[in-house]
Amino acid sequence: MNTMRPASLLFMTVALSVLGACNTAKSDGATSAAASAAPATSQAPKATTATAAAATSASASASATAAPAASAIPADWVDLDLTPAGKAWADYTLKAPPGAKVKKGTPDPTIEAGDFALMLSFTHVKKSTANLDTARAYGVSWRALSDTPEFFEYETSGEQNGEKFVRFNFDVFVEVDGKKMGCSGLNNQKQREQLAPMIAACRTLKKKA
Repeated sequence: MNTMRPASLLFMTVALSVLGACNTAKSDGATSAAASAAPATSQAPKATTATAAAATSASASASATAAPAASAIPADWVDLDLTPAGKAWADYTLKAPPGAKVKKGTPDPTIEAGDFALMLSFTHVKKSTANLDTARAYGVSWRALSDTPEFFEYETSGEQNGEKFVRFNFDVFVEVDGKKMGCSGLNNQKQREQLAPMIAACRTLKKKA
């Protein structure tokens, strides 16, 4: 959350994301999306009129870019005290799975519990695609799936060892008591639906009562 994450960390992240694309880990919450789109799994029926063809195309496009359904916070999730992240985070909490661990970062802290993994920041507070653009040098492409001032969701894709890969990630930007913060996926995910509970958790970031 300066408006960009530290350049050296982000560049390393992009390289690791590209070279380890078949894994999910990424260290800064940034990914890269598809220069070549993943092969389609089905084809739309042939339209009988120009109007039908246009409608089919519009419907398919909307389906491809629609955000996943909102995810409710599971009932057993808890208000996680962010004090272990450092003094700057001591006044804040965030909903997370039971047993989630807060790890102090350099500079951005992380929250991890199995597949649930987030990175928080006071400096990465608005969208930046610089590192996604840099990833193109490694043959990794990206495209936005959702793009608003408060939410950036994106897809990255490419090819490694002859196999195509597609990954998904996001950035959520919130303001708590006048303080801007960023909350991003720590790991690139294979399925877009995996992002939903983490996106919902980011939006619970709040100051302690």
